Amino acid sequence: MEDLENRKEELEGKDQRIAEARKLFDFFLRALKNVMIYPQDNPVPLEFKKNLFTKFNDFLDKYGEFKIQVDSNDLLYENEVIHRDQSKDESIAFFMHRDGIREIRFTKGLPQEELNLFLEILKTGTKRLATDDDLVTLLWGNDFNYIKYEVVDEILSEELSYSLPDFSQPDLKNLYYSEIKLPETEEEKKVKEKKLEIFVESIKGFAKEEFADLNQLLTKDKNYDPLEETITVVVEMLSQEELSDFYETVGLIERGLDLLVETYDFKSAARMIEAMRDLQQRFSESSRERSERLKGMVERAGDKKRIEIVGEILNREEELNLFSVQDYLCSLSWNCISNLIDLLGELKAFSARKMVCRVLEKFGKENLELVGRGVYDPRWYVARNTLCILGEIRYSKGVEFIKSGIEHKDPRVRKEAIRALEKIDHPGSGSFLIPLLDDDLEKIRNMVVRLLAKWKVKEAIRPLLEIIKNKEFHFVDSEEKKELLSALAIIGEDQVIPNFRKILKKKSFLNRGKKIETKLLAIKALGGSSSLEAKALLEEIERKGNKSLREASGKALLRFKTVS
Repeated sequence: MEDLENRKEELEGKDQRIAEARKLFDFFLRALKNVMIYPQDNPVPLEFKKNLFTKFNDFLDKYGEFKIQVDSNDLLYENEVIHRDQSKDESIAFFMHRDGIREIRFTKGLPQEELNLFLEILKTGTKRLATDDDLVTLLWGNDFNYIKYEVVDEILSEELSYSLPDFSQPDLKNLYYSEIKLPETEEEKKVKEKKLEIFVESIKGFAKEEFADLNQLLTKDKNYDPLEETITVVVEMLSQEELSDFYETVGLIERGLDLLVETYDFKSAARMIEAMRDLQQRFSESSRERSERLKGMVERAGDKKRIEIVGEILNREEELNLFSVQDYLCSLSWNCISNLIDLLGELKAFSARKMVCRVLEKFGKENLELVGRGVYDPRWYVARNTLCILGEIRYSKGVEFIKSGIEHKDPRVRKEAIRALEKIDHPGSGSFLIPLLDDDLEKIRNMVVRLLAKWKVKEAIRPLLEIIKNKEFHFVDSEEKKELLSALAIIGEDQVIPNFRKILKKKSFLNRGKKIETKLLAIKALGGSSSLEAKALLEEIERKGNKSLREASGKALLRFKTVS
C-alpha cells in the first residue's frame, strides 16, 4: 500500500513538472517571437527577456535543471511532448533537429547573459538559409557554462534531405531571410522579399492578451514606432515583388488588418489602409493589376462582414476610443456607405451612432445619393440619422431625399427633416413644408411656420390666411397663434395689412378675452414687419384703440424707430 502511495505521489509530481515545463517553454517561444520581430534595444524584447529569465530561474531553483529532448517535430521533457510544431517550415524543433541537436539542458545558476545569447543564436540560426553557420556552429562559437547540448556526430541522409532545401520549393516561402551580409542569390532575394509575410504570420501567433502586453510595453518607448517601420518594409516589398508574390503578400496584409480590428487597434489599421491607398495611386500608372488588387483590398475592409464586426465591437466595448474607430472608418472606401447605414440600425449607444454619422458626413460629400438612400430605411432612427447627416453636409442636392423625410409617418423623422432643410438653407424647398402646417404635432407646426417666415415663402400666404380666418383660430394655443401671425406679417407684408386691420377693428362680444389676446399678438406681429403700411396701421391703433391696444401699438412702433 505504501508503495502505491509513493507511486501516486511520484506520478503527480511528474505531471506537475511537465505542466510547468510546458508553460515555461510556451513563454520561451513568445519571448523568441519578440526577439525576432523587434530591434534589439526595443523595450518589448527587453521586457520579455527579463521576465523569461525570472521564470527560468524559478523553474531551475525548484527542479535543478530543464532538459529538453529534440525530435524532428517535437520537443520533449521527461519523455512527454511539451511542444509540437505545426509545420516544419518555421518550427523550432525542426531547426534544432536539422542541425543535429538532440538535447538542450539548462542548469541551475543560469545567468541572464547566457539566456539572452541563446535567444539571439536561435534568432540567427533559424533565419539562416544555406550558410555554413548552423545552430551547432553558432553554439560552439560561444562559451556556455549553464546551457549544455548534445549533438549527433553524423546526420542521417533523410535529415540531410531537408537541411539544405531547394529554394524553388513552395514550402520554403515562409523562411526568414538571413541578416548576414553575404552576396545575395536570386533565391535568397526572393526569400528576403517575404519579410512581411513572416511578420504577419508571427503576429498571428499571439493571443489577444499578448497583444495587450505588447501595447503596454511599447508605451515605454514613445519614440519607437513599430507600425511605421512595418509599413515602410511592406511598401518596399510590394514595390519590388513579382506579381504572383505581390498577390500573396496583399492577402497576408488583409488578414493582418482583420487581426488589428479584432484586437481593437483601429489606429494602426487606419494607417495601414492609408499606406496601401497611397501605394495604389503610385501603381495606377505603372501597374494596373497591382493598383486594382490594392483597391480591392481597401474595399474589402469595408464590406458587410467586416463592418458588422466593427459594430459588434462597438456594442461590446463601452470604453472604446471612438475617435480611433472614426479615423479607421474614414480611411475606408466609399463602398462601405450602405454597410455603415445598416450599422446605424444596430448600434446601441448614441455616442457610437453619432460617430458613424460623422463618418457618413465625410463620405456623403462625394457620394450624396448613396448616403441619401438611408431615408428610405424602414427603421425610423436610421431615416432620422440619415436626415441629420444630409443637414450637416448642407448640399442642395439632398433636398429631394429630405422631402421623403417630411412625408414620413414618424414625427421624429419629420422634425429632423425640417432641421435638415433649415441647415441647407434652400428657400426653394419651402413649398415642401406647407403641408406640415396641418401636422398633428404643434411643435412641428411651429417649426414649419418659423422656417417659412425665415425664407419668406410667398406660397405660404394663402394657407396661413385660411388658418387665421378660421373661427377656431382664437382658441389656438398662444405660442402657436403668435408664430402664425408673425409669419403672416413677415411674409405677406403690405398684401396682408387688410387682414390685420380686420382683426384689430372687429368688435368682440363673445370670448372677449381670447379675441383680445389675438389682437395683442397681431400688433406684436406687425411690429416685426418691414411694411410701411403696417407702421401706419399701428400708428392708427395707437391713436384710436383702447388702452391695452394703444400701449401695445406704442411698443411695436418702437421697433420701427430702432430699425430706421
